[in-house]
Amino acid sequence: MAAQDFTSCTNAGPITVTVEDGKVVRVRPLVAEQGDFRPWTIEAGGRSYSPPKKFNLAPFVFSERDRLYSQDRIKTPLKRVNFDPGPAGKRNPESRGKAGYEPIGWDEAIEIVAGELKRVKDAHGPSAIAAMTSSHHNWGMVGYKMSAFTRFFNLIGHTPVLDNPDSWEGWHWGATHSYGFYWRLGMPEPYDLLEDALQNAEMIVFWSNDPDTTRGVYTGQDAAIWRQWLKDKGVKMVFIDPFHNYTAAAMGGKWIAPRIGTDTAMQSEPGQSRQTVLVHDDSVLLNRDERAHLLGKKSDHQVAKDLFDGARQHIRTTQIDTTKPGSDGTATQFQRMTDMQLLRQLARRNGMHAYVLPGDTPGASIGVFKALKTTPDGKPVLPPLVLVGTDRNMDSFTTREDAQAPATITGQTLSVMDKSISKAKVSFRNVDILGAKAAGESVRVGATRILPPGRDGLIDVEAAVKGAAERHSYSFMASGRVSTGMYPAVLSPYRVVTVKGVKEEHCGDYVIKSVNHRLTRSVYAQAFELTRNGRSAAAGGGGLSMPGIT
Repeated sequence: MAAQDFTSCTNAGPITVTVEDGKVVRVRPLVAEQGDFRPWTIEAGGRSYSPPKKFNLAPFVFSERDRLYSQDRIKTPLKRVNFDPGPAGKRNPESRGKAGYEPIGWDEAIEIVAGELKRVKDAHGPSAIAAMTSSHHNWGMVGYKMSAFTRFFNLIGHTPVLDNPDSWEGWHWGATHSYGFYWRLGMPEPYDLLEDALQNAEMIVFWSNDPDTTRGVYTGQDAAIWRQWLKDKGVKMVFIDPFHNYTAAAMGGKWIAPRIGTDTAMQSEPGQSRQTVLVHDDSVLLNRDERAHLLGKKSDHQVAKDLFDGARQHIRTTQIDTTKPGSDGTATQFQRMTDMQLLRQLARRNGMHAYVLPGDTPGASIGVFKALKTTPDGKPVLPPLVLVGTDRNMDSFTTREDAQAPATITGQTLSVMDKSISKAKVSFRNVDILGAKAAGESVRVGATRILPPGRDGLIDVEAAVKGAAERHSYSFMASGRVSTGMYPAVLSPYRVVTVKGVKEEHCGDYVIKSVNHRLTRSVYAQAFELTRNGRSAAAGGGGLSMPGIT
């Protein structure tokens, strides 16, 4: 019978198998015409690099023919000599590993396996049958996970066994205990780093890495020539391995032999030591001690000043807006909480916010009792946050909106002195808006909220209702992250920053709600949350020099 060529795409390289008279006579890399190859080319250092026009195989694939016809190959099923699978037979488990085996036919083997599966299932239930499969080939139709394995065992019922460590799991996890390092051990070389290495690398460190030994996996020996290219190009090579491995012997360079398990001490990248620092502004000093204290007959802004002045050791200056007196004028007030809790309570009922800003020097913080800003401020003004365009400085920008938040607030207070009733009503559309129109403008039927009861005679109902309407108006929120090294300023809460390069109605001014600063040896990252109560009609907050981008 004439020789025939067959193709087999193994998981270690494609091969051509030649069969003559029903017998494999040759196994070789896949035969192909030279015109079938279209190799890539990398330009580096004035030279062009392309792989040879051939298929590479893992070394063990070349032994397929010898393995197939090896005298040690098990060619028929074997049964332990004193194993009796009959219904009343003795299985003699004490002889496992001691007694020899005898060959049997395939029909008998199938009958034994089927009978044992049925016996175990009938006696103990389907969960008593355990089944597992390999990640690789040569396991037959039922034994391979990409074939009939799952279908077969689902039909009879079984307990699946997960086979980790299987292959790469063993390299990645198991070898770490011996070498103390895991970044590269045993895995194939990544193609996407080759161009960068050829064009830019001056030194390559092979740490717990012997690719000339472990290259024989899915990529065959493709990478063997890569290291020769790098060596010829003059790239220095360093090998960190207790064993003077085969790659080190072939490539030369510097060999460092650490004691096993100690080489992690040589790592110099960020993260070897870490300290987490939680930093609080000086408002925490006002929020420590609760006290019962008679404040006297003072307006809310006067009380705020007194409270900040009481922390003069840390808060040197203040920014306080004047508040309106309640319907009964200035009344006697009493404190039964921390200073910061009282400041926030007073600010809330006057449509303001109470917080502490850092000063120019430690111990010189600024106490603030004011309404939120609606325009960029500060010296200097914060640079815009830009998502798209040549001025981009953000990695990400995500928006969300609470459509239930915008509301019209109504309220009324009763004067204890003259029994008169003061009423007020303010819509979220009637507060100071960061944009051309209110964030909830598209809501056809707006919500209505009633100001909760409070200390009537102390509250200016108009200020309280307007403050509540303002809080409800901030229904638009955004979060994002500025690019490392691209944003030239430090973001901080309560400041106003302009956003550009996003959807037109989302461009414009935002109040910074919070900032998470992350500082490492190589990265300074700022993740922020913003809030806004307005939308831009069109080109909000200025534009970029790109069509359709604002």
